[in-house]
Amino acid sequence: MDRLAPDALDRLIKLLGMLGSAHDGERAAAGLKAHEFIRRHGLTWSDIIVTTPPKIGWREKVRACETYRHLLNDKERAFVLQLATRWRGTPTEKQLAWLDRIWENLP
Repeated sequence: MDRLAPDALDRLIKLLGMLGSAHDGERAAAGLKAHEFIRRHGLTWSDIIVTTPPKIGWREKVRACETYRHLLNDKERAFVLQLATRWRGTPTEKQLAWLDRIWENLP
């Protein structure tokens, strides 16, 4: 996607800001103008609205690893079990790095 020029982006932001109007007609007009603006620039809404995957915390990674524990080797399985059942606090950087490597290799 080509980036919008700063002035064009500013215009789109102003149009979208009008979607909060208390007046139905203003909201409808703003929505239509924003849609036309996007089309006129050869874009789609999915070009404009960029989503990022949610950040997954270490506990969620542990739960995912537990789900696939049958695919882990004995050492990995013991490590994940320790984090899941006996760990208090936050793992060290080294432990988090190992957990990330295990988690990234899950199907």
